Amino acid sequence: AVLGADCYTGGFAAAMFNQLLTSDELTGATEPIVLSPGDLDETISALIDYTSARGVDASLDVTFLRVRAFRDGFFNGYEGCASYRDGTASFGERAVG
Repeated sequence: AVLGADCYTGGFAAAMFNQLLTSDELTGATEPIVLSPGDLDETISALIDYTSARGVDASLDVTFLRVRAFRDGFFNGYEGCASYRDGTASFGERAVG
């Protein structure tokens, strides 16, 4: 479930980065919502820090699986997240469900 959420977060971040989100229902603003490259760096840092803070073993496997899931969503869109949702995501020799 965590990897799927990370993937969908990546897809949402890509929509912001590519300025596809152009309205804010709360404020009524219609200008594009922008995400800068520096924001992406901070997101990756948060994924790494949050993994440790949750008490999850912050070994390279767990941390970089989360980063990989975020990247899948960012570069492949929400369609790239289907394998996380249905449990068929695979990294090397291991399947991740």
